[in-house]
Amino acid sequence: MANYRGGRFLEAALTSGLSQTVRDIEIIVSDDASPDDSVAVIRAVMEKDDRIRLIEAPQNGGPAKARNRALDAARGEWVAIVDSDDYQHPQRLERLLKAADDHNADLVADDLLHFHDDGSQPISFLMLDHGLTQPFELTTELFIRANTARSGLPTLGYLKPLIRRARLGELRYDTGLKVAEDYDLVVRLLAGGAKGYVVPDPTYLYRRHGGSISHRMSETILSDMIDNHHRFAAECGPHPAPVQTALTARLKGMETDLAYERLVAAIKAKRLTEAVGILTKSPALIKNLYRSFCERKSRQVAPAPAVSAAAISASALILSDKAPDADSLTSLKAIASQRGADNVILKTVPEGFLTEPSLTDPARYRELWAITAPLGDRETLMTICDGYASVNAAGYLPCNPVWPCNPVRDEIEERGQS
Repeated sequence: MANYRGGRFLEAALTSGLSQTVRDIEIIVSDDASPDDSVAVIRAVMEKDDRIRLIEAPQNGGPAKARNRALDAARGEWVAIVDSDDYQHPQRLERLLKAADDHNADLVADDLLHFHDDGSQPISFLMLDHGLTQPFELTTELFIRANTARSGLPTLGYLKPLIRRARLGELRYDTGLKVAEDYDLVVRLLAGGAKGYVVPDPTYLYRRHGGSISHRMSETILSDMIDNHHRFAAECGPHPAPVQTALTARLKGMETDLAYERLVAAIKAKRLTEAVGILTKSPALIKNLYRSFCERKSRQVAPAPAVSAAAISASALILSDKAPDADSLTSLKAIASQRGADNVILKTVPEGFLTEPSLTDPARYRELWAITAPLGDRETLMTICDGYASVNAAGYLPCNPVWPCNPVRDEIEERGQS
């Protein structure tokens, strides 16, 4: 877990890692000289759980260097790459390890469930929205094509893989990249013979916020990516014909994007002669301008209704597999009251949330988020789960779950999910 100025998200990210049903883990936090309270937050969590290891950098060096320090220190058989502002479903590592074992994979990944912290629409699936609802092998060709601009495929470079450390060997992140360093590491692994596999179950909750950098492009970033592309093509070649075709298409896409960034810069600076020259060489960029305009308009959504912090902190969401009877509801309300909540909101989990590793219909995730959307900030809302399906469903929400004291709890604790 590389971190830079992630103090306000760190405790939740670490807690979701420590809550994994796979207990035999270490969490290596590589702090990149954060000027905020990140280190204090990490140390506070370390006092409660000795599975966390902290590496402090003397000066800021960027995400690739931070991750490399953590990889050098890793001792586990498997390495999971996670960000310090994201969440993981409690069963995530368990499911990925099973998939790796079932398919003899060296690298296995899940889908990412995007959510926003600015009140905008929270749901965006990388794969489920593209109709990829079955597990599939991740080949070098597919991975390159899926990271090519306007390919029509989900951007698989965002994946947060679980990697067999023996296969990783001495391979490390390219420290010259600020964006797409994850893509470079994975494509080199695949080109080197690693077997990849993807399970399209969105057990990684990927936060998008104002400080995110992975989705921002610039002339410098694109130039660095093109240089990296040429190095990979030279160092890992010669490539099979399908891979070479994919590489050529990806390079063309990045060059088009670079021309577009230069066009936008010229327009903003009112260098009209330069802008006209770029359009004369690449008239198709007019479509890019129109698409950017439409995307910006589509993002102008109404903010979520304001909910006071006091109301949130005093509320508890009870997720139940089915409508509880009167006695059960009284018991659940008592649990909420014991934890300081004087307002209880009861919601029944949509059908289809199983506890066994199984892909749920995408519509169910949207339905789950829809029923909790009016409740305000999920992350500060106490969430009590009544039943197996509820525990599974809560894992797909950025929230603070509390397992209730009922017959289900004992069975959950036996599985290490206390």
